[in-house]
Amino acid sequence: MFSKDDPDFKKVVDDVLSSLMASGDFTKLYNKWFMAAIPPKNINLEFPMTEALKERVAHPSDVVNN
Repeated sequence: MFSKDDPDFKKVVDDVLSSLMASGDFTKLYNKWFMAAIPPKNINLEFPMTEALKERVAHPSDVVNN
């Protein structure tokens, strides 16, 4: 989360997330933390991406769908 009143910071966040999504690193990070054992107790949340999140990763946008 960040302030709505900081367009410069929003651009930085948007650019980083878009870059992670385009490179495939977003999915790798997601899988590391939500689909694999997390140290130190090696708990696996087994929480796959929803279809909506997969779509957003494939087509990044800041448009809110209600």
